[in-house]
Amino acid sequence: MLSAEYKQIINQGEIEGSYFAEEWIALLKDLLTQYQNHIAWQNKISRKNSRLFWLTFFCTALILFWLISWWSIFIAFGLAYIVLRYRKKKFAVFRILPNPTFVEITQNYFLPLFRFLSLETQQKIEAKLNFKPLSECRLSNRLYQVANYDVVENTHIRPMLALQTIFNDKTRISVEISEKIVVKNKKNRYRTRKSKSKTKRLMIYDLKAIFHPKNYAPLDNTGNLKLELKDKQINPKYDLQHLLEMIAMLYSSVRPV
Repeated sequence: MLSAEYKQIINQGEIEGSYFAEEWIALLKDLLTQYQNHIAWQNKISRKNSRLFWLTFFCTALILFWLISWWSIFIAFGLAYIVLRYRKKKFAVFRILPNPTFVEITQNYFLPLFRFLSLETQQKIEAKLNFKPLSECRLSNRLYQVANYDVVENTHIRPMLALQTIFNDKTRISVEISEKIVVKNKKNRYRTRKSKSKTKRLMIYDLKAIFHPKNYAPLDNTGNLKLELKDKQINPKYDLQHLLEMIAMLYSSVRPV
């Protein structure tokens, strides 16, 4: 089962701290393993409770049928329901809601990111990781009209990652990544059966870098070594490649001294 600390992390949907890359990797791998084991344990308990419910129902019904005929079915169902409620209440304190987003983001994004950073920095990494389901994140609604349509636009925004550290070449790097989903539902005001729905998913990147003047010089000779790069990726997957490409683009703006 999950420890109390890990259970709190899963329920809150975020991790925040300042650790070395190897410590982040160990933390995430241990949390992921414990989470998957806990979900498997929950499913096992759920199946066991279901079997116990039906076993109690059939045994009680068979025993009482010879005494009170068909009323035994209602009594058996009531008794089985009481047993099931007791079992669920007993294990409710250990139960957590499954979060597939946590598994997907951790395996395909957070762990590869810290493995990359483990090669680039010996400093502590200050980071906040968010793996809440989008339905639980910031939501805004907008109503407007386009031609003959009434449009309802729902926007979910999840601040997915906020990270700061110093690379081995003394470059200060700051990364902020948010996931945004916009759902537009259009309904014709004159033909009520005619409607449209469109979903747009974006990953929003904001990278800042401050290059150390002893190691780098600007290509344009302005002396500016503080650079920022923003980008949006449409319909993305949880893939580290785009972030690494953006970091490479920042480095292409300076030259080694």
